[in-house]
Amino acid sequence: MGGRHGGLRRHRPAGRPGSSPSVAGLAGGGYVVAFHLQGSGLWTYGSRGTRGLALPLKDGTSPSIAGLVGRGYEIAFQNPRGGLTTTGAAGTRRPGLGLNPATSPSIAAGQAVGRWDERCAGACSPAARCCC
Repeated sequence: MGGRHGGLRRHRPAGRPGSSPSVAGLAGGGYVVAFHLQGSGLWTYGSRGTRGLALPLKDGTSPSIAGLVGRGYEIAFQNPRGGLTTTGAAGTRRPGLGLNPATSPSIAAGQAVGRWDERCAGACSPAARCCC
């Protein structure tokens, strides 16, 4: 098996039950997949290698990834406390926005200068600060 990503294949990691991977194309070619590795948190895998990001996700939720126009990518996900977290080319941010416990955020790259926008799926209660 070996190959460029042999370590990931050799260990045959399992994705977290109830979570789905997200894939994005990268500027200049290539791809990156964001996924919740069972027992290990957020990971990326793709044409530029495999990387554990040491960031925990809420069980039963999925990360979302967007390739940026300039370079790199951004990932949005629900952290274990139920808040929005983003990580990638712009660093890691926790803007203090609560998410509906049964939802996963989505992220999209802008077309102008590689900006991105975070959104969450589902409705939030009027009392909660959400990005809905």
